[in-house]
Amino acid sequence: MAEDDVDWTQIFDRVKGSIFSIRFVPKQDNLEQLQVLADGVKTVKDEELRRNKLRKGHASTGFVYYSRPTGLLIMTSAHGLNHLFDASRPLTLETLGMMDITVLCDHQEEVIQEARLVNAVRKYATARAEGVNSNKDTIVLSVDSINLKNYSDDGVCVQAHPPIDISPNTPIVGRQCMMVSWPSNMPRMVSMGEIVSSRGIGMQNPFGYNMTVLEVDMRTEESSSGAPLFNSNGEVIGILQGSLSRTRSIFVTGSHLHGWVQPADDA
Repeated sequence: MAEDDVDWTQIFDRVKGSIFSIRFVPKQDNLEQLQVLADGVKTVKDEELRRNKLRKGHASTGFVYYSRPTGLLIMTSAHGLNHLFDASRPLTLETLGMMDITVLCDHQEEVIQEARLVNAVRKYATARAEGVNSNKDTIVLSVDSINLKNYSDDGVCVQAHPPIDISPNTPIVGRQCMMVSWPSNMPRMVSMGEIVSSRGIGMQNPFGYNMTVLEVDMRTEESSSGAPLFNSNGEVIGILQGSLSRTRSIFVTGSHLHGWVQPADDA
């Protein structure tokens, strides 16, 4: 298919119901333990900034990549919690268990936005960390479908959250791509870009990242971290890792993400 023939709107319509807003907030009972951990790794050098980052928590974007009979598996990034790990002390499930992790369904947000409910109180669903690999900047969460609520009542969301395929192949430089993200107060944000290069991030960094990333000509917003990047087939080819400049972003490649699919198949 020629790039001019790609219907990106159709791809967006197909995937939008599988995009989630995610929050990581320290549990009060574990705040002291997390502070000791953050002070130990010191990836955030300034003490006041480190404490503020810990108390504030972190927001990111995630997407459904697998559906279970009782719920969903959602993938997002780990780097927003990089004040809690370094190259020698990677992020663990134990550390993630010290945080309240909640997710918000796109369908609930759709109702709120369409009705222009400025003071709406959103009903976040409790999620659990199922897997983490901070070397590859990846976290996998699970959420029970029964916890995904409608906005108008306490009923369960019955709309579809279809799993999105992850491509294991390295995309071609020069091809167009699309990111769908959910930064703070900006649901269903669509960004278009072009793949510039594919390169490696080695172990010579404080966080222990060891992965291949895509460089993309694309502007991104804070709390879009973990947002999926799509190719013209509607497959995920990466998740947002960070920004190099105002107009250049980097993504963890789908070849790393695809490794989580097989364990899910065996679950």
